[in-house]
Amino acid sequence: MVERAIELADADGVEAVTMRRLGRELGVEAMALYTHVRSKADLLSAVGSRILTELEIEPRERADWRGRIETVCRAWAALRARHPNSFALIYRADTGVVPVTEELMDALLTAGFVGADAWLAYQTLVFFLDPPLIHWPQVASPGEVWRLDSEGQHLRELAPYAREFSWDDVWENGLELFLDGLEARLRR
Repeated sequence: MVERAIELADADGVEAVTMRRLGRELGVEAMALYTHVRSKADLLSAVGSRILTELEIEPRERADWRGRIETVCRAWAALRARHPNSFALIYRADTGVVPVTEELMDALLTAGFVGADAWLAYQTLVFFLDPPLIHWPQVASPGEVWRLDSEGQHLRELAPYAREFSWDDVWENGLELFLDGLEARLRR
């Protein structure tokens, strides 16, 4: 049931996952599904937990705090790439998120952040890197957004460069800038 719900969400979006449609897809009445889950919310939580089981984090040396954060963030982004229409359901998951959170927090503590600084670094990382993954642009690339005939001089000047990059490039650049900023903060 969860696997079929993932297939539906991946194909047609989370809103396509209704108990009635899922029942029809599985050849049963919608009410029969409630013998396995209490509600649609429970089903969507189970979908999020199931997607999280696909998270593959490449092991890194404990001292390599930056590499550990990069690995977790890239693995998170890979889940979004595999499940673009259902990725946001991982935030409903009732299992699977804590180990990722712990890994990121341990990496920051290993780097030398402590107390409030460690919390702020973690929360800022999540604040800036998760929303783009949840609300990934629907257009294929930044080049489709930037217009060569824009009214602004700087917009016209920079628009051609947008065609050289993908949204993945933009996200990776954001991750790199964030980590560079953490390293600079540690040197203060």
